[in-house]
Amino acid sequence: PLNESRSIGTSAGQGLTSIDFQSLVLTAPDGLATFRIQFTAVGSAAMDHNTTSNLAVGDGTAPGGSQMDTAGESISFGSLQVTNFNANGGSTVLGDITNLGFSFIEYSAAAGGTDSGTVLGQTWTDINGDGSAPYTDAGDTDFLGHDPENNGVSLTLANGGTAPTAFTTAYVDGSWRINSVSVSFDAATIPEPSRFMLIGLGAMALGLRRRR
Repeated sequence: PLNESRSIGTSAGQGLTSIDFQSLVLTAPDGLATFRIQFTAVGSAAMDHNTTSNLAVGDGTAPGGSQMDTAGESISFGSLQVTNFNANGGSTVLGDITNLGFSFIEYSAAAGGTDSGTVLGQTWTDINGDGSAPYTDAGDTDFLGHDPENNGVSLTLANGGTAPTAFTTAYVDGSWRINSVSVSFDAATIPEPSRFMLIGLGAMALGLRRRR
């Protein structure tokens, strides 16, 4: 099954050019194993972020928080990994969590007519189009993956159907922030050996009784 952790993360940082973000604790399909997803954001200059605000390049002194508002500003995301894995008595192992990739980026304060940025080599302008359903009017969608209804970009679609393991978003015009980043992954469903053992023993006992 395809799973997704949608959050900019739980870490806080200000004045740092590199910030590590972690998801909340996630549970594997077996209902036992737990883990977190971690990634790193690297800014073209110092970044501003805390657990209740968005992410942008800046020092946090601007009204309402820092924004992407200067030529050359960019933030790159990468170093996806599983951390804090604990099987908790189940059969899932760390290697069963695979295909980590960035699936979606959501922007905020990016709905102005001049607000614009790039991601995966594509340029968006006015992230939510005209701001009204059905979001299919001319000019609403700038490229495949641009999702005006959700104020962001499907990185999976923009990358040709595969969630990228790293990407960069950069300033073009206006002013805006990054609100959230989604990570997708596959987590294998592993049968519990103990259950098969019990079924096998039960069948063996039934066979013995029949012979009697």
